[in-house]
Amino acid sequence: MRDSTQIELLAAAHIIELFSSSKRICPFINTVDKEPLWDGSLYLYDSEEHNNETLRGRISCQVKGADLAAEPERATFYLTKEDLANYHRDGGVLFFLVHVGSPIKPSYWAKLTPLRLSQYQKKIEESNNKGISIELWRVPMVLEQCEAETIEFYQHCQLQKAPPVSAEQIAKPGARFRIIGVTQEGVHPIIALSKGFHCLYSCDENDNIINVVGDTEFSFELSREVDDRIIVGDKEFLIPVNLNVSDGTACLEIGSFMKIDLVAPEGQERRVAYSVDAINGVRQRSLALGVLLAMNDSAQLILPRLQASISCEAVVIPRDKIVAIQRELDNSLRVVRLLDKMHITSDLALNSLSKKDLAELNALYRAVMENKLVNPEMSGNDIWLTNVNIGKLRILVWLIKSGKGYQVIDFFSAFEKEITAVVPESGERYTISRFSILEVKDFMYVSNIDWTLIPSDYKKMRVDVAAVSQRINQDQLNLLTAYDKSGRKEILEAALRLSNWLMEAGRATAESQVYRINNLQTLKRMRQLTEEEMQEITRYSEESTASSELKYCCALLLDDQRRAKFHFTSLSETQQIFYKSLPISHFKKW
Repeated sequence: MRDSTQIELLAAAHIIELFSSSKRICPFINTVDKEPLWDGSLYLYDSEEHNNETLRGRISCQVKGADLAAEPERATFYLTKEDLANYHRDGGVLFFLVHVGSPIKPSYWAKLTPLRLSQYQKKIEESNNKGISIELWRVPMVLEQCEAETIEFYQHCQLQKAPPVSAEQIAKPGARFRIIGVTQEGVHPIIALSKGFHCLYSCDENDNIINVVGDTEFSFELSREVDDRIIVGDKEFLIPVNLNVSDGTACLEIGSFMKIDLVAPEGQERRVAYSVDAINGVRQRSLALGVLLAMNDSAQLILPRLQASISCEAVVIPRDKIVAIQRELDNSLRVVRLLDKMHITSDLALNSLSKKDLAELNALYRAVMENKLVNPEMSGNDIWLTNVNIGKLRILVWLIKSGKGYQVIDFFSAFEKEITAVVPESGERYTISRFSILEVKDFMYVSNIDWTLIPSDYKKMRVDVAAVSQRINQDQLNLLTAYDKSGRKEILEAALRLSNWLMEAGRATAESQVYRINNLQTLKRMRQLTEEEMQEITRYSEESTASSELKYCCALLLDDQRRAKFHFTSLSETQQIFYKSLPISHFKKW
């Protein structure tokens, strides 16, 4: 067993050796501990010539040893609150620990800047303890990186002589900040920024640093989409490609199933990791399987936007699995083609379907994609409207009599027969949109609605007929109610398109003001109303002919809750119940 003197000598000698080859740092470490807390200093120079003219500054050091053979990535060491206070008064200390029992003598350091020391002191005060175990990290093996981090530590100690300020104290328009981090030759600044922790400093208008901000360091991660497609061999795949940078590493994420290292973790080989096990949706799964098979057969994956390529050699699929993957891909693509044909944008998890669901799916595929007739035993009407339920999908279809069976046609596909409704007063029939036979719950839950048909599906309707225009207006209100209940953006966008068309087509009708109010309440769900729009609403409410109902709606659009409540209470009980059911009451706050 070594005694404490031998341990300290070996530890100090190792730190001296660590910096002995440095061109910009000279170690002056005592091999016999004579100082009360410090064991010496590291002197920093601006050039390879070490003299008073090139001397940048000095870093106080403390070196400890432990007769341990362990070589973990991190270590801890206990310091008393008095030790921390002395280090803080001195402006920071570079604290070393060496495991002298290991042949390689792994060394660890804690860069105890004034900010870091303040954090430890605060924890001691909060816990009412006499000391705390500090964290130490492995000293970088590469000398250049070790030098860069040492110089960065000195820079932080100098900048943190002034007391820190909170972000709230200096937050103002035009405030300027600077992030100080390690720079290393050959390492991209974004990669360097993601390594370890960094401090944020406030600057004046000339970019001179004033104070450190906050009472902690920051770590940074970057994630952004760098492409929306890839090319593998002669195939192109529409798939998001994201760049993720963290902890000094960088990788590309292709979809949700593949990660490709650009900068691997220190000491590790670059790798390609992929798995489709967690992908359930048939669209995403077929996309992933197609990419894997293509990479297995190709040399490179190309990112068009970045004009970069990546080797595919790491993706090797065993032969016995290729047949199974290809079979699954073929079956998945059949389902995807069916979903596309029915313009169903949501995905379908095949592995969650029941036997009944799978039977319905196969029957629907044969009927729609292969034109097979269904239900030959049905009789009566030549046209039926029905739902096909598959898992969470609710698909609305026509059944059209054809020979001895029925042809299945997507409810929203081109259809030569018009849908008509009868005006009760006159008994006259008028063409209506297929959307007019849908209810709020249909807008919310039917999976194969083709929203692009709004408003074109309405253009054959007679807006000059009151019953017809009222039906169109009710459709728009149903769309708004469905949006308020579901939050689905495509429903709101369809409601706005229908509202814009109705407002224009019904400009000359008596209901034009109602159409405009509904148009404005649709816009209010998308954005703040403009000053001009609010003035327009005010004019409507101040007209001598304005009803209490109109004034109530205008007050809600203007966010005047007091006035809206006043006009609401003037309505009859029947009217109040009716207006509570309308989507305009979405803006009612009492």
